[in-house]
Amino acid sequence: MPYRPQQRHVQRELHGDSGRFTPRAIALATGSGLLGLLLLVGLVALGTERNPSDAVLQAPASSPSMQPTSARSTPPPKRARVPAVEGFGLAKAKRKLRAAGLEVGDVDRRPSIKRRGTVLKQGVDRGTKLEPGSSIALIVAAPLPQVPSVVGKPEASAIRNLKNAGFEVKKTTQTRTTGKNDV
Repeated sequence: MPYRPQQRHVQRELHGDSGRFTPRAIALATGSGLLGLLLLVGLVALGTERNPSDAVLQAPASSPSMQPTSARSTPPPKRARVPAVEGFGLAKAKRKLRAAGLEVGDVDRRPSIKRRGTVLKQGVDRGTKLEPGSSIALIVAAPLPQVPSVVGKPEASAIRNLKNAGFEVKKTTQTRTTGKNDV
């Protein structure tokens, strides 16, 4: 066997001249072992670290019919996409919104030439994603006011008919003159 001085030097350093381990060798081995143990514990801890929401929920012992479930199996709540309801009748618009998981909010009626009950505008643009159950405001067509015929009727009767039709009446007097000398 060939002579290896370096190997002999390491042997002497670890065992000393008496053949026993030196205090330095023992400290080095102990430190290396502790370092390895800490690394091992750290790796195990990282591998088993869990979020409290990932814990398995156990049913109480008094209710054996319940199965353990994991919180992770519940998907995050889905957001509802606002459908396009402009141009639809109010009843159909309500059905479409409810089918999408949304509610009908305030319904404002505005006079329009469109058919009565037609959705003229929706409060939230179509395609917008909202929390399920959110309310969508709607503007719906109302019939245009009908102006009653008051031509040739007495003033008091004409005013009463206009007010009953929902109009605000303001009486003004106007004098017209034509011809020479304002006749």
